[in-house]
This record gives sequence, structure tokens and C-alpha cells, in this order.
Amino acid sequence: MPRSLYSDRHTIFFSPKGDRLSIEEELAGQTAPLTQFGRAISELGINHIKARSPQAKGRIERLWGTLQGRLMIELRLAGISTLEAANAFLPGFRERFNRRFTVAPADPAPAYAPCPPPARLKQILSTREDRKASRGSSISYLGRTYQLVDTKGAVVPLQPRSTVEVLTHLDGSFSALYGGNYFALQEFTPALPVRAEEPKKAPASKAHTPAPDHPWRRIPINQTKKAMPLPVDNSLPLTQEG
Repeated sequence: MPRSLYSDRHTIFFSPKGDRLSIEEELAGQTAPLTQFGRAISELGINHIKARSPQAKGRIERLWGTLQGRLMIELRLAGISTLEAANAFLPGFRERFNRRFTVAPADPAPAYAPCPPPARLKQILSTREDRKASRGSSISYLGRTYQLVDTKGAVVPLQPRSTVEVLTHLDGSFSALYGGNYFALQEFTPALPVRAEEPKKAPASKAHTPAPDHPWRRIPINQTKKAMPLPVDNSLPLTQEG
């Protein structure tokens, strides 16, 4: 691995938030917010140097000038117009270019640091997103529910509302970082709550419709009711007026 990396200030390399840190980042000892790329090279121990101008990156800018200028002219002079012919032309061009412009280093010893083991490198070279644990020791990610599993296949209990980092690796697989330890993720389908059965209701009785020959149907609709005399109370005494 390189010991230092010199790049421009693209937001891939440096966060546009500047020096605004979250509480979690301050507790982790960070001095500046990191992007996914910045976090990875920080864990690899690579010193990241920020270039303030194109002139500061002289060597790489000269290489871009070679690839975008000199190489195009040589391809045109060679009469190359297809991708296959250009790929066949590159090895000879690279050999001639290096023979003419390469400068031998003052110290021939390689200035690289040893690479971490493959398992650790897989954990570092990943994108990470925070998720909150639910009361059922599970997390939600990309519309699915997952549980953390240890090396023995046992489900890891999670503190409700605790933070779990989900790692998406270069091969598309997932894992999780919780409490400083790495765990596998297995998809979990939560059981739906069982609804209590409602008591069955008696079927509603249908309204009775009289038959066509029912006595009620024999009464003419326009028939008026006759006035009936009021009952006489015989207990009242009669008077001359009455």
C-alpha cells in the first residue's frame, strides 16, 4: 500500500461539510468529516494530502497531458481508428515512452507499506451506513429486515435504538459492525400479529313481504277512514244543559 496519497479536493476524497463534525465523529476522535473513500484510506493508515491547485500535482497533470495530447497524435500518425488496434498499440507506446522519459529514483527501495490480510481488507474496502436497532434485535436495510449472526450461527441481541453499521462489500455482500465486532447478516421475516377472531354475527333477518292475496292487500289505497263516535261516560251526572 502507498504510505501517502496526493489528490485534489473532489468530494469523493474530502467531505464538503468542512470541519462540521457530528457528535459520533467527535467521540471517535476525528478532526474532519470523512467520505467513504477517506474513511477507507484512514483505516489503511494512508496519509491523505490535499492539493490546493492543479500545479501542485505536477507529475499527474503532466501524465494527463501525455495521455490526452501526445498519445492521441501518435494514434493518428499510426492510422489507428479502432479500439482493438489502439489496445495492440499501447504496449509498444508505453515501452518507448518510459525509455525516453523515466527517471531512476534516488532510493530504489519500494516505499510501500504491507497490505492487511484479505479478510481485513474486505472489511475496510466497503461502504458503510448506520441503522438503528429495533426492539426485536433486527435492523432494516434496503427495504428488508436483517438480524446479526455470530460465527456460531446464533442471533446477536441488540440494544433497542442502538447504532449498527451495515457494510456493503465490493462483491455486493453485506455484513455488520456492532460494538466493535463484525457479524454476518441474515434476512429475517417478522411474524405478522395474529388478529383475534371476531364473534360470528347472526344473519340479519330479511323483511317479510306479504303475499299477493294477503288481507292487507285487499284494502283499497284511497279508502278513507270513517269517523268513529266518542265513547260516552255514564258515570257523569246529567244537567239541563247536558
